[in-house]
Order: sequence, then C-alpha cells, then structure tokens
Amino acid sequence: FSPTCQRKITEACDDLEFSLAPNRTALLKREESGFSVVRCVTRSFAPFAAAHGLTDGSDQHTVPLANVNAAVKAYLADPPQSVDDIEDVVQNLGWDGERLRYVAIEVEAQELDQWNIQAEELTRVQYEAFVALSEHL
Repeated sequence: FSPTCQRKITEACDDLEFSLAPNRTALLKREESGFSVVRCVTRSFAPFAAAHGLTDGSDQHTVPLANVNAAVKAYLADPPQSVDDIEDVVQNLGWDGERLRYVAIEVEAQELDQWNIQAEELTRVQYEAFVALSEHL
C-alpha cells in the first residue's frame, strides 16, 4: 500500500464518482447530488494519518509505507467522524489485526441491490460490465 498505490486508488475513486461517461452513469447508482455512490477509504485515511503525525510531511495526501500498519491500526481504533459505518471500512480494508492485506473500493450498482432478485440475464450483463470497469481501473 505504497504512496503511489494510495494516490492511484484515490484517483480511481474520483474517476468512478465524478465521471459522466455513459458506461458509468448507466452502471453506477447516483446520489441526489448526481455523483456515483463510491466508498473510498483513502479519502479519510490520509488526512487522519496526517493529523496523527503518521505522514512524512512532504506529502500529506499519502502515508509512507513504513507507517501504513500503524496508521491503519490507529484509524480503526479511533475512526474519523466522517466515517459513517466502521464495519464498512473494515470490509474495505483487509486488516488482519497486524498488517494490511488489501484495500477495496466500494460502489453501488444502479440495477442490482440486495432487496431485488433480478433475472440471471440482467445480473450477468451487470456483472460483466463491472468486470470490464474493474479492468479499466
């Protein structure tokens, strides 16, 4: 989870949230603001780490690799006020209690949700569109 990786994840989140590309607007659920529903832990993680002295000072938008595990541990122990649901964050941070294993970007689909059962054909089309989107990122 190098600083370069952190920047790329944040850029991907911004791309997903703010893009007006037709393949994105049809695929991703939109909030009333018109932006896609995207949960991106890197947006609150780096500012949290900076506030706790875990960045190196030259780049307040990323956490040095040497400080990542300490920053994640502190972040999960005392999450920022901007985090709505710490359980969602835990699922998007592959934290095993000692080290970070993965970081995920969470989005909501326009057509698929947990309350409706769609036909297999629609689900397959949506799934394949998300796979294609992930390959682009």
